[in-house]
Amino acid sequence: MGHDGLTRRGLLGGSAALTVFLLLSGAAFAFPPMLGYTELRTDLPGGRHANVRTMRAFTVNANGMGRREVGGELADGPDVWTQFAGWSPDGTRAVVCRGWQDPENARWEEEHKTFRMEPGKWSLDCCLVDLETGAVFNATAVDRVSHYNGGLFFLPDGRMGFTALVDGVSKPFVMDADGRNKRDVSGEGGGFAYGYSASPDGKRISYHEDYQIHIANADGTDKRRAETGNPFNFGPRWSPDGEWILFSSGEHGKSNPHVVRGDGTGLRKLADLNGYQGWILFLDVPDFHEGSSDTPVWSADGRSVWYTVPDHAGGGGGTGDHPPRGHAALPSDALAGRAVAGLRLPAERGPAVVCAGPDHRKRDARHGPGGGPRRDVAAVAPRKRAG
Repeated sequence: MGHDGLTRRGLLGGSAALTVFLLLSGAAFAFPPMLGYTELRTDLPGGRHANVRTMRAFTVNANGMGRREVGGELADGPDVWTQFAGWSPDGTRAVVCRGWQDPENARWEEEHKTFRMEPGKWSLDCCLVDLETGAVFNATAVDRVSHYNGGLFFLPDGRMGFTALVDGVSKPFVMDADGRNKRDVSGEGGGFAYGYSASPDGKRISYHEDYQIHIANADGTDKRRAETGNPFNFGPRWSPDGEWILFSSGEHGKSNPHVVRGDGTGLRKLADLNGYQGWILFLDVPDFHEGSSDTPVWSADGRSVWYTVPDHAGGGGGTGDHPPRGHAALPSDALAGRAVAGLRLPAERGPAVVCAGPDHRKRDARHGPGGGPRRDVAAVAPRKRAG
């Protein structure tokens, strides 16, 4: 990916944030690789909703050519937005979320500095958009279980998982490929669950419930907690081989990358983030939610873990107090190394993006082999060839 193809200004124009999902495959390749991402304004007055409602899902070739909006018809009102959220395993469909918020509720949230995601005030659905025909399938709207459904992912057997907000509590669900037969798999004593994903073979699931990591069978049975001794545990992700689960653990605003084995044992701290808060201030205006989470992720081959540290810790020479505007984050959401990976593009300065391997050796990924600055941080895999 060239340095000039996907800069914030070159692709988006003006003030905007960019998150990219790269289509990965171990099969035959065709070029150029395709990327999915979300465009939005970040500098509009009025707080979070004024900017979030400008989100639109796009795809583009990795060389910056062929940019096009995906699922544009879903944004059918002034307070509706779309967000690119991933790929189907075969790369033929994009996962696009459709969100809406009542502007009066948005003003209430700004005043009280908290979310109020109640029916009639918020809605979120996960849709599949066929890239060839443009056909849209709203999977979470079929036999609807909630007004707020996110985090859709695919299981190896063709089923899909997602997270639904039910009576104010977030629950992990599984459904058939046609959106029917939705089932709550939170198990006994389910609390507020988030970060739900499945192992590569689809037999086990993990999520954090009330900020504790839980692991269970795919149907919710044999639920067990991974004991860390810490009050804050967030964002579990399966390794590509299904042997390990990566997550952040510590205290809110001061947590570090940890792993446990697939059965919840073998806790190990991988690195110290040197005080990095663990979230991205992606807006250029005040945000009562303090941005979006920035969590460690696996490399596509599972041999390394990517995470962010303050600039001074990574050797970049910045202040390290917090990520400045236009900062870099890291490859994200690799879906067990098979389907997608995400990234945020760095500016001239920002937090360091560090890769840690099994040998605990670390390097600053913002710099090329000669130590010079680099504006793109990713290993881009080509798109699967059709046929």
